[in-house]
Amino acid sequence: MPTAPTAPAAGYLTSLAGLCRPHIVAIAGLAAVVFGWFFGGRLSAAAGLVAALDWFLLNLWNRLADVPEDRRNGVAGVEWAARHGPAIGFSALAVFAASLLATFRFGPWLLGLRLAFQMGGFAYSFSIFGVKRLKDRVGVKNVASAVLFLISVFGYPLAIGHDPFPRPIELAFLAAFFVPFEITYELIYDLRDVEGDLAAGLWTVPILLGDEGTRGLIRGLLWACALALVAGFATGSLRFAELAMIAAPIQQAILLRWPLGRVTAKGAVFATWMGAGQLATFILWVAAGLPLGPGR
Repeated sequence: MPTAPTAPAAGYLTSLAGLCRPHIVAIAGLAAVVFGWFFGGRLSAAAGLVAALDWFLLNLWNRLADVPEDRRNGVAGVEWAARHGPAIGFSALAVFAASLLATFRFGPWLLGLRLAFQMGGFAYSFSIFGVKRLKDRVGVKNVASAVLFLISVFGYPLAIGHDPFPRPIELAFLAAFFVPFEITYELIYDLRDVEGDLAAGLWTVPILLGDEGTRGLIRGLLWACALALVAGFATGSLRFAELAMIAAPIQQAILLRWPLGRVTAKGAVFATWMGAGQLATFILWVAAGLPLGPGR
């Protein structure tokens, strides 16, 4: 009969989860599958797996770079990362190098995007030749993270191949929805990390605008991404299935009031899992062949 995990095993799993942030890995991988379906009418498991892997690796490197502020913010796994940093870093690099071999079968575009993604992630997390890392630039860090999501969630499915290629106007409206929506997650995590960022001497949007000012900015971004979907559908550029994503900013707005009246580490992770849950529900709906309204 199976026995419950021992305390050391449970501690190891908690540390691993804190390092790789499975909620972010999940939402990135699922989003790549969903947008792959928007772009080409098929659920691209390959795009989802590659996006999930690259975010898994990026999160490991990011955690190694963030040990000082993570200690102050009480992030799970930080002490494990501090003790085993070199081994974790080299292992992640080896996995990435090996995975590039499998990428060749999809052609040069996916290979180039994956390299660009990881180089961007490195510049986000580490100072290069004395140049301040992107994470230390107020506001820039939020946009940079959104760009990394755009590369993986939009770029990977497109690079794997779709015929015919999506209309540029459709891509533009979807990007106008996705970028501000993704930034709301970044700001929620910044609200969570205010104490540690202040102690580490880092400037973030919540430190400059305060809690209520940041929440006002998040609400504005949610309105912007919702209006992008409505405008895209009204002009015939988006289908009803894409308009259905308006459920995402609505859910985020509700979460911002409750349970994120005060943002905690668990609350921020919960909001991310809720977003991943919406994406998983959409994928199951499509896989079951259920109706998605006119246009698909």
